[in-house]
Amino acid sequence: MKKIIYDLPKNCLDEDLFGWAPIVSRISDIIKLQSQDNHSCFTIGIYGKWGEGKTSLMNMVCKNLEGDKNLEIICFNPWLFKDQESLLLDFFKSFELGISSKEVIEKIKKYGPLVSIGFSGLLSLGNPAAGLLLNSSLHKVIKAISKIKFDLNSLKKEVDECIILSKKQYLIIIDDVDRLDKDELHTLFKLIRQNADFVNTTYMIGMDVDMVAKSIGNRFEGGDEKSGKNFLDKIIQVPFYVPKIQQGHLNKMLNSLLLPKIETLLSESGKRTTTLDEIKESINRYVSPLFNSAREIIVYVNSLTIILPLVYKDVNISDLCLLEAIKLFHLDGYNIIRKNKLIITDSLEPSFKDINESAEIKQQKREKFIEKLFENLDSDKSIYLKEITGKLLVPFISPSYNGRVSKLSEKSICSPHYFNNYFQYTYPDDIISDDETDRLIEELSSISQEELIDRFESYCQIYGIEELKRVVFLILYMKNFYHINNDSVGLICVALARLSLNSARRYYTEPGTTHIEFFICDILNSYVVNLDEKTRGESIIQDYEKQVEIIENIFSVEKILPYHLFLATHLYEKCNVCFSEREKIDKIFFDLIKRYIEEYKIDSMFKLDQTPTTVLLGIWKKMDSENYNIQVNNFIKSNDFDVVRFVNKMIYNSEEKYYKKFCELFDADIIFDKLNNIDPEIIRENYDSIGYFIRMYKNNTDGNTLS
Repeated sequence: MKKIIYDLPKNCLDEDLFGWAPIVSRISDIIKLQSQDNHSCFTIGIYGKWGEGKTSLMNMVCKNLEGDKNLEIICFNPWLFKDQESLLLDFFKSFELGISSKEVIEKIKKYGPLVSIGFSGLLSLGNPAAGLLLNSSLHKVIKAISKIKFDLNSLKKEVDECIILSKKQYLIIIDDVDRLDKDELHTLFKLIRQNADFVNTTYMIGMDVDMVAKSIGNRFEGGDEKSGKNFLDKIIQVPFYVPKIQQGHLNKMLNSLLLPKIETLLSESGKRTTTLDEIKESINRYVSPLFNSAREIIVYVNSLTIILPLVYKDVNISDLCLLEAIKLFHLDGYNIIRKNKLIITDSLEPSFKDINESAEIKQQKREKFIEKLFENLDSDKSIYLKEITGKLLVPFISPSYNGRVSKLSEKSICSPHYFNNYFQYTYPDDIISDDETDRLIEELSSISQEELIDRFESYCQIYGIEELKRVVFLILYMKNFYHINNDSVGLICVALARLSLNSARRYYTEPGTTHIEFFICDILNSYVVNLDEKTRGESIIQDYEKQVEIIENIFSVEKILPYHLFLATHLYEKCNVCFSEREKIDKIFFDLIKRYIEEYKIDSMFKLDQTPTTVLLGIWKKMDSENYNIQVNNFIKSNDFDVVRFVNKMIYNSEEKYYKKFCELFDADIIFDKLNNIDPEIIRENYDSIGYFIRMYKNNTDGNTLS
């Protein structure tokens, strides 16, 4: 995929890609027939647009004529010279170098400079500023011009006589004359028509006839393209238009240049989103009909040669091939696509969307966008470009398209995750590439738990936790597409729970902290599931057995951290399995609580935030109420217990439900006795918590409704 294709003309029929052998033979035969006898100057025009193969055709004709011993071929490039005088002088210099007859060469050496002076020298002779004809009379100028004209005519006859005596025929090749300006064109054609129209000489001139006619037409009365063509008709005896290359030949060329490169890339990629057959279909059906010349194909293939190795693992290759075709043939449309990511990927924030829009109005907006996309479109290619756009943007154009999973799994340009890859060509340093993601997916079925933990740890250090979460979500979103089983999902959950950043957690609610427990809970609820065979995979069934197993693995660690208590708390309140398999979960979490108390003592449980304290002590009391009451009551009676701080934490917002839950877990009498011994000023300062507890306690005690 590394080699750029050079846009070089073909030199011989062995390199012919387009079946031009009969055309080359016919033009060669015309030149040979013309050269069999003495003849006047003869001119063939090879007409074609940029990239249509004029130069290749002329090269093949020359190669085909090389065996003719009586024919000498002379090549002249008029656009290499800076002015008209240089053009004329070098024409005759090229003529001298291309012929073998010494007699003809000697005559050309005399004739050529005189022609150059005749064209341009006398113009300066008549310019007083040049100082050459100061004080000269008009009579002298006229006499000088007449003398040159006489010498030119006589010398030209001598050149013709020498050419006839040499028994040689000359073929003069002049290509790309459309590169000349209008004055240079006029000079060249006047030369061919009047001063270099030697006997036994054939000119073969390559040009874009429309461009030349427009340019040279400005010198004539009509001043238009038609005037220019009328002039050319007097110069060119045989106009030959390069034939349109057959579509089959162009398609064959495109496939031969591009597909081997793509096949090499596919063999190197990881998870493929496009097969070679799919790419072939896109190229042959949608892209190939756009091309009219070999040069367009070379430009297209070279563009992909540069871009594809940079992004082939991070895009849908078929989509990229379609997009590059739009860029080549409709740059305005390409730029509209590039600048409208939010619209094409449907990534507008909900606040910017009109949720009351009907499906009909939304479709009208899509159609209006597509209409704008096709403004200023080349009519010759419009039908093909519209088909390409319809194929490329089908998730955007068709509201019935099978949504987000397909766009992600296919790495579609219409996916907000992949859109930028089609235009940026590189991944920023803080992004996990799709290549790396593909490797992770491939290894999930065989990787060990420790290896995955190390991998995730590395991702966090290099890219950050949010980027790791993005990639994990991307993988799990396409779980069924990638055939990822629940065991692998379990490995992911355990690896996330054991990230070193979790060890820094000290509080259940901690601003600026990534709550991995939320993410793990979502994974257990949404992705540790099985497809329901009864509905042919249209619905899912929670795999509670596997979820319980994963939770056990998460907490089977040597050292219990506060984070593990935060994770257990969140799972207990939000995870489906903790409701469906409450008995099993209670046992797992009770063991966790006991291990934590053994390591950090009971006072550590009272230092937790309100929610984990309530949830976890509730589990402990339910599983072993006798032991719970003994240990908890002993602690809250001790001097180590800070009753003010604890009540402030547990009843901070004067809500009865928190008071009731508090009294279910702790002996209200002991708490009240503790509060009776504190400074009344402290009670006033904490009116909404301590004051609220005292008021509720007294009310419930007096009414015998204390829990």
